[in-house]
Amino acid sequence: MEQPSYYAILSANVRYDKNISDKAKLLFADITALSNKYGYCTASNNYFAELFDVKKETISRNISSLEKAGHVKVELVYKGKEVIQRRIYPITQTSIPIDKNINTPIDKKEDTLLTKTSIPIDKNMLTPIDENVKENITSINTTRNNITSSNSSATTADELSKMNPFEYYEEAQFGLLTSVIHNDMNYYIDKFGDEGQEIVKLGLEIAAYRGPEKTNWSYVKGILNNWLRTTHRTVEEIKAYEKQEATLRANKAQNYRNSSSKEMTPEWINKQSVEVPAHNNTNELSEDELEKEREKLRKELEESAREFEDKGGVRHHA
Repeated sequence: MEQPSYYAILSANVRYDKNISDKAKLLFADITALSNKYGYCTASNNYFAELFDVKKETISRNISSLEKAGHVKVELVYKGKEVIQRRIYPITQTSIPIDKNINTPIDKKEDTLLTKTSIPIDKNMLTPIDENVKENITSINTTRNNITSSNSSATTADELSKMNPFEYYEEAQFGLLTSVIHNDMNYYIDKFGDEGQEIVKLGLEIAAYRGPEKTNWSYVKGILNNWLRTTHRTVEEIKAYEKQEATLRANKAQNYRNSSSKEMTPEWINKQSVEVPAHNNTNELSEDELEKEREKLRKELEESAREFEDKGGVRHHA
């Protein structure tokens, strides 16, 4: 990457803060230098990682530490449910405080960006991050709106396989790796122990394989929480567990289909050929037999009438 040729500002409150690392302080200086006329920086973790020659999770941790120390505020811009931009506001002693509500929706009626801090936003910034709005490049004037991407080539499967879960999360289109999600991932990595990073990445891979609607952190957390309820703590054990679960699900689905098929066929249909005699056009009873049946029916009716009268009923004569 081309090295920047500008001056960066490091305010005293950040420079002498003993609670953050020197790398975080340098990152803050670059964030201030890259901030546009609206007071925020939109550079990605990938851009900063290449600039400082570190891993993206290192950048994520440094931004989280700056945010925790109150030196920056991270704001996510949404269009519907999709994050279209991350804005990092450097906070100096003379800055206007940024509202803690970091989720900034786009109002559908007004078609403008809404924030509780009432920061004026150029309507041109409503364009999704593609050809028009990309990463800040440090070798150009930071007030320019049209910037070029530093990561335009597609990531290969081989490159994805070598990534840690933090890198994979961003490259596999899960969305923006926020400080909250980053902390969540570290929690699960610690919980799973020695192979924690590989296990968390496996959860991400399974979610990505199951389709775009599953490619989100909430779904991955469900997978990881399910694994935590077991005693499995290695990738090999979890893969074997998932194969077993997949087999059980397949068998259950097959049994359900079989039972559903039987239930949909009433038993009387299966017995119809035995219980229902074939009809023909001949009379099955002779005239004498029919007369006997009529006589039997009359007697039954008379007997029923007598029983009715004995019980106090009233008989009406025709």
